[in-house]
Amino acid sequence: MDQARGEQQARHDPQRTGFSANTVRLAWTLALAYLLVIGYASLLPFRDWRWPPEEILHFLAAPWPRFITPQDLAVNFAAYIPLGLLLSVGFGARYGPARGAVAATLAAALLSVTMEAVQMFLPARIASNVDLLANTLGALVGALLAIPALRFLAFPARRKIVLGPDALFPVAQADV
Repeated sequence: MDQARGEQQARHDPQRTGFSANTVRLAWTLALAYLLVIGYASLLPFRDWRWPPEEILHFLAAPWPRFITPQDLAVNFAAYIPLGLLLSVGFGARYGPARGAVAATLAAALLSVTMEAVQMFLPARIASNVDLLANTLGALVGALLAIPALRFLAFPARRKIVLGPDALFPVAQADV
């Protein structure tokens, strides 16, 4: 029992990982809430469920859809950035920042595949490999943004303010 507690404390030691236990707990809580938002948004309007006419993962190998709007790509990309960031914090506390970013991206990609597959049951929704790609890239960007952001936030003593090129906006930097 004491050994397990010691291992848990070592995993969440801010000096070792750069993440406090409270930060990790908050990240997992927010990630769970955000997962619910993604599920809700992905499956709306929740009616007229049907059995899909073809194989459920057919969309993965489907040709590029003819009607793709830049707005749809932007929304799918942007929607997964916060998820990638939050999952990267949670996984990063356990596995380190780089492995945490990889785990976060893979988990978000798995969620995206699941949401797109479930959309096959809804006639009002269209499962798309392009959505999957945009979602995964958004999660990757969020996960990668978590690494420098958390290094900056975790070590306030190393921060310094440097004036930007036009001296109007101070730029915060971390010595890492």
